[in-house]
Amino acid sequence: MSVPEPSSSPQELTAAVSARVDAVLAAAEGVAREVHRRAEREAAAHLEARRAEIDAFARERLDRIAALSDRLLENTEALADRAERAARLPGAIDELLDALAQTAEAIAAEARRTLPPRPERPPLRAVGAPDPEAAARVREAAELVRGARRRA
Repeated sequence: MSVPEPSSSPQELTAAVSARVDAVLAAAEGVAREVHRRAEREAAAHLEARRAEIDAFARERLDRIAALSDRLLENTEALADRAERAARLPGAIDELLDALAQTAEAIAAEARRTLPPRPERPPLRAVGAPDPEAAARVREAAELVRGARRRA
């Protein structure tokens, strides 16, 4: 739009200025709408990117929690199995000792019934220092047999 001629009437001048103001206002509103639409698109894109990041972070955390829960469950089950075996162990040891005592008694009874003549033993000779671990195991076995005899 052009600038009005100075010879124009005040009404024409007012109309021309009014038209120019309306045109500038319409252009400014158009630009404002475009800026607003662009800002909304950028905000939506930014929001979507942040949501994707948050979702990925949440998935990673859930995966870690699930893996830790699985390990915790496995360890709990293993501990329960160990506790169950440990609870059965004293009974199994008692059963073993009873069986050993019965076997020892049967061997002793059999030995009393039919003792063969004692063979002549050659004289003992020294063989060196005894193995301390073997001696300890022999003492433990002897103690177990004595304990079984006392209970019988």
